[in-house]
Amino acid sequence: MTTYYAAFLKPGSRWNTEKPVREQPFWDEHALYMDSLFDAGLIVLGGPFADKSGSLVIMAVDSAAKVRELYSKDPWTEQDVLVVADVKEWTIFLDSHDTKGTS
Repeated sequence: MTTYYAAFLKPGSRWNTEKPVREQPFWDEHALYMDSLFDAGLIVLGGPFADKSGSLVIMAVDSAAKVRELYSKDPWTEQDVLVVADVKEWTIFLDSHDTKGTS
């Protein structure tokens, strides 16, 4: 069974509450970095909360420390735009996308 981690992200000091996500500072650099993690199979799901309080990203990595290490290289973390608030190991029991089923 794959181990997943849920990264809860919160706005940093440079987050502009007046602007949408894609207009935040360093958006292009952040998007490029996140796309590279997604393409490598490390990000399973991700996106902002509707209430604009942050984001949730589900990652397929081997530890919470690995999540924090990867985010330390994210331009948004480096620039204090969006930062990791918490990381929790997550076990999926039900997955409608899993054609093999869970055990």
